[in-house]
Amino acid sequence: MPENMIDGVSAEKLFGMLGNYFNGVGARIRKGEMGEVLREMELFSNRLNPFPSADSYLGEWAMFLNKVFGRTFDLSGAVVPGDKRSFERMLVRPQGPTMNEMLQACRRGWQGRPGFPVRSAYGDDLDAHIPEHERTADKGSYAIRCRNSREADEELKNKSGKDIRKMAISTMTVPERLLYEIKYYDETGEHLDVKNITLCSGSRDSDGCVPGVYWVGGEMCIRRCHPRGVGSVLRAREVVS
Repeated sequence: MPENMIDGVSAEKLFGMLGNYFNGVGARIRKGEMGEVLREMELFSNRLNPFPSADSYLGEWAMFLNKVFGRTFDLSGAVVPGDKRSFERMLVRPQGPTMNEMLQACRRGWQGRPGFPVRSAYGDDLDAHIPEHERTADKGSYAIRCRNSREADEELKNKSGKDIRKMAISTMTVPERLLYEIKYYDETGEHLDVKNITLCSGSRDSDGCVPGVYWVGGEMCIRRCHPRGVGSVLRAREVVS
């Protein structure tokens, strides 16, 4: 084989392809797609497909949900949002599991993960006390995208639940936040919001308050927040659906 050939491909062509790839990576980073680039490179380095299709995303989630809840879910009707921008993380809300079931899953654990303590201002019946959500799975499973961040969005700190509604942006609901906790814990063994509080401004409880979810003192906490309450640690999570 000629010296300028590598496994049948000319060195010039190979280096040209690598140059084009890294030029493209640089352009994407400048556009704010660092998180997505890192995810793709991590998958590629582990010999996994860095460009999964919507079907493969849903297939992965179907297996994960079966592991957590012990039953099969039909995710075929869920539409995966195509608008990524800085919203690299995809979450799937299946039709079926209630918030109470999600709470129970957190406490009991599942295959490969032990449960963890949960302290709730609403007791054990989240479904009865948090009835209002921007999105529900009553008519079928759905998917959303959010920022792939352990902490809630810094861009939305010092914004109350009332402010968020005036801004007319979609934000995470309580069941979506619980699913994110479960998925993040399954992947990492760690927990979300160890410094801040996710203001679940996509939901309202029966008193009109905004639920907040965070990790403190070795347990996940679910609290009530006044709809006009603000603070640097109170931060909603924007979503794309």
